[in-house]
Amino acid sequence: MPKLLPIKIKEEMIKGINSGTSINKISKGLNLGKSTIYYHYKKIKGKRYKEPQFISNLSKEEGEILGIIIGDGSLFYRKNNWNYCIKIRFGKINKEYSIYVKKILERFFKKKFYLYEDCKDKLSLITTDKKIYNHLMNFIDFNKGRKYSTVKVKNLKKLPNSFKKGLIKGLIDTDGSVCQGKDGRIRIGFYTTSKKLSKQFVELLKQFNFKYGYYITKPKSHYMQRKEYKSNILYSTYIWKESIVHFIKLIKPYKSNKIKGLW
Repeated sequence: MPKLLPIKIKEEMIKGINSGTSINKISKGLNLGKSTIYYHYKKIKGKRYKEPQFISNLSKEEGEILGIIIGDGSLFYRKNNWNYCIKIRFGKINKEYSIYVKKILERFFKKKFYLYEDCKDKLSLITTDKKIYNHLMNFIDFNKGRKYSTVKVKNLKKLPNSFKKGLIKGLIDTDGSVCQGKDGRIRIGFYTTSKKLSKQFVELLKQFNFKYGYYITKPKSHYMQRKEYKSNILYSTYIWKESIVHFIKLIKPYKSNKIKGLW
């Protein structure tokens, strides 16, 4: 509970709250901490923040969301305004996919996500919510500042098959590829700099009886082989020809929608 405020300052603060003045503006104008103002704001107007009422059901859709977050997402806490952020970035050429992701996130979490142009060739999808942030962190483990090369799924073996199918889908649609060459052959691959995640992806393929190949691409130059650059090793997994149709039928990656005459 905040300390007692001088009567005049408290009156000015309450006046600002009742008039709809932002907490930031009141804080700067009266030189008060935001937590103090929010304490009184809740007493006067109730909580501004209403938690999204989603339920974790470990469905394929929830697994897909996790795969998308692992592949193209970031989770971070902004100390300056106490925001827990969930952000996903896309290339502008993938705008259609970004709209698709926006829809499934809003449907599952029952929370608004904002899609905007981040820079010349990038789009970002973002929301701020502590409950969603904590929920996702229940599934993901990584070193702060190095998510790309350290990320892995917590307790993967305990998750149901429906969730795992969605996880594969989300990973393929972000850090993977589904393409058709001029020869008509379909190729599916997954690429990551996280050794732990690459091993988990292989485990998933084995579980669903997909035939696969796996190889490691190491940095070639002496400079890039220095200890601090070890994370640039790329772990690649590709689906063998005899498992392609089985993979697409079972996983249904979004990227396979662009392939015409698939069957």
